[in-house]
Order: sequence, then C-alpha cells, then structure tokens
Amino acid sequence: MDSESPTSQAGVPLLHADDGVRIERLSSVLPYQPGMALQIGDVIETAGGFALIDFDDDNYVALRQNTRIQLGSIRLFLGEVFAHITQVMERGGGQVTTDELSASVTGTEYSVRRTPLSSRSGVDNTAVIVRKGTVRCEGRGDRRWPAVSLTDNRIFRVEGKQVPRPPQYVDAQAETAWADRAVQRLLVRRGSGVRPSFGITVPLGSPPRGGRPAPPPPSGHQTGDRQSTPPASTTYPQGR
Repeated sequence: MDSESPTSQAGVPLLHADDGVRIERLSSVLPYQPGMALQIGDVIETAGGFALIDFDDDNYVALRQNTRIQLGSIRLFLGEVFAHITQVMERGGGQVTTDELSASVTGTEYSVRRTPLSSRSGVDNTAVIVRKGTVRCEGRGDRRWPAVSLTDNRIFRVEGKQVPRPPQYVDAQAETAWADRAVQRLLVRRGSGVRPSFGITVPLGSPPRGGRPAPPPPSGHQTGDRQSTPPASTTYPQGR
C-alpha cells in the first residue's frame, strides 16, 4: 500500500499508530505504514500501544491499547476510543456504536469504553464520557430505554441488559487524559508537520473475527458517584 504525504490525502482518513497495530481489509491483513490511508470497512486493532485516525479538518479519533474498531460509522468491539469531532462527516466519526448502544454527536469531545462483563460471557458493559459538547445515547437491539442526552462532565453506563442508571458526574478531562497523550504524540497536522499542543475530542459493537482483546487498563482515576443528574429523558446540565 502506498504511503503518500498527508498533503496529498486531503479528506481521506489516515492512520498513525504505535507498534503492534493490526489492519484488516476484507480477508487480508495489511502491513502498517505511518500515515496510511484507510477505507470504510477496515478493522483496526491495537495491542500494547495507541493509534490515531485523522479524518481531516480537525476531526480525529484516538484508540487506547487493546482496542478493536471497524470504520464506517465507528463500531467499537472492545476497548476505548476518544473522538474529537468538529464536523459530522459522511466518511465517519459522527456516530459510535456498540451492541449495547449508539452514541451520536454534533461537535463534541467524548469517549466510549466497552469492557467484558466478567460474570457472563457474551454480555458487555459500555460507558460514554463527555468532555465537551452533547452526545445522544440510544439503546440497540433488545436493549430499549428512553434516549439520553449527555453534556460536559457526564458519564452514562450501560451494564449488560440492566436498565441504565441516570448519568452521573465525572471529571472527564482526567478520565480521558490518555487520549491527550496519544494525540500529542501521534497526530501530525496535514501539510504542516506540526503536532498539536492541545487535547482531543471522540466516536464506538462485537468482533467480526478473531479473539477478543483484553480490556483497556484502568485510568487510575475513580469516577465516583459525586453527583447524579435528572431523569434520562432530558438533556443534562453542565458542571456539578
């Protein structure tokens, strides 16, 4: 696969990653090249390092260690992604889905995290954390509950097939600090070669093939239930 300069790839999602990243396209596994162009349907899986997909126009998605996704709208099989979305684009990034929920955005920074439910195989937990903006979460499949709109510093958890609790307060900056480190180290501005000096924004299903990666390592920050919010049929206010 050709590895063209970022300037010649305007509008095409480009991949920047640490060692161990795996790219699947149709029935083939592709060798990683820095800045390689991605296509809808590609599956990207990280191992011990991070990856970043640059969708151009200041839209990008960071992948934590041990994360597996598929491009289109972003489908998260396992792990964690952080999306920085300044535009909702047809080529991807405006919606993240898992088996448990779909998260749709309009200009925002947010994380979606999916981990196995240890007590039951085939059932997983999904959490959405909003750093900035608004994310609308809706149930998928047989998981039906009123749509929930999240704003800054809110976390919404869906645990297996249980009815979700209302969103709660979280220090979103601290919870998603891993993404800032990944973006600052991996993202190169197209045509400039300049790495950003600021944080990020983000977009998320079951693996099509292969084994399930291990869940991402804990952040070391306890979210706590420091403040609950109004019922799940409303948009939740910012701040504490």
